Amino acid sequence: MRSAPFRRRGRPPRSFTLTELLVVIAIIGVLSALTLPSLRGLSGANNLTAGGNLVTDLLDRARMNAMTKEMPTAVVAVTQFGADTNSNYRTIACFELNVASNAWSQITRWRRLPNTVLFDPAETTAGTASFFQTPTNSSFSPALTSLVLDGQPIGGFSYQAFLPSGQLYGQSTPVELRLFDIHPSGGQTNSYTIVINQDTGRIKIERP
Repeated sequence: MRSAPFRRRGRPPRSFTLTELLVVIAIIGVLSALTLPSLRGLSGANNLTAGGNLVTDLLDRARMNAMTKEMPTAVVAVTQFGADTNSNYRTIACFELNVASNAWSQITRWRRLPNTVLFDPAETTAGTASFFQTPTNSSFSPALTSLVLDGQPIGGFSYQAFLPSGQLYGQSTPVELRLFDIHPSGGQTNSYTIVINQDTGRIKIERP
């Protein structure tokens, strides 16, 4: 008769003590406090890049539309939209002036910048004009008016327009459009600056 195999009786597995668990939790807390600001900054930088890409794409589209269709094309940024302040300095679209019908029409849908990203209405570098500065020439005829967003009239907007030659309308210096992201703790952090050449309409991107 075969006997049962011998089994060595060992100690039960050792468990963590309460003190050890508290130390691990404290280490995790410290690491989180150190890494979260960096992760937030990374998220803000990604949003800023996405917003800058959106705006440059619309500017390029407006310029190409003006040159290929030989119709003045404006890039419009909303500055005042009733009580919806979330749209102010964050919403942009393209419009073209049909020479035959002598009327403006919207050629892209309204696009909003990512959360925490805004246009800076005041910031300009020496030797440039702000995107929110009205062109020095008299307004187009007919004027760009009665714009609508989400079925509601827009209270205020600014625009820059490309002519069929590709140049900017009514500007004698390069035009600057600056985007910035707002840090969760308050204040501006990163920026994304777009400079449009007044003579050619070509775009240059400047990142700090």
